[in-house]
Amino acid sequence: MAEFFLRAFAEAKMTIEEGVMPLFTYYSAGFPKIMHLIGDSVYWLDKDGIIGMKDATGAVVEAADELGKKFVDQQIMKALRTEEYRSILDKIALAAMGGTQPNPYFMKEDISSKLTDSEKKKFNNFLQRMKKLKVLRLGDVKGEYIFNIRMVWFYIYLQSTRKKKTST
Repeated sequence: MAEFFLRAFAEAKMTIEEGVMPLFTYYSAGFPKIMHLIGDSVYWLDKDGIIGMKDATGAVVEAADELGKKFVDQQIMKALRTEEYRSILDKIALAAMGGTQPNPYFMKEDISSKLTDSEKKKFNNFLQRMKKLKVLRLGDVKGEYIFNIRMVWFYIYLQSTRKKKTST
């Protein structure tokens, strides 16, 4: 992945500051389309030919938004029609960002404790639907769920924080 980004930016006569590459490789997770989205976004955002953390962060957010509008909004959000399902998804996305490092995984019992009674009744069906949509998969530990694509989780997280800001 790093080699892809280094080669692509070298062709565009751009350099990457130290410490930026892990952001690109973490969020692209080896998915070629996501790598291209990030690369394209940073190319258009950067103004000086030197890709710094501000450029990189902006590019990852922009790439997440683009992926989200094409994939998440069209497939996942259409499938999650009820307010309870969308609320559960928001709570999962926000909880996964709790520590110092963003983690696109969560423990079922941790989320369950944050849900309303109505949401708790629908939680198992929600998890099954998300697995069927290939958004989530089971983790190695009992009760652990993982987002299959980090950028999908990141987009959902961004949308959840945006909703939270407008409601306060």
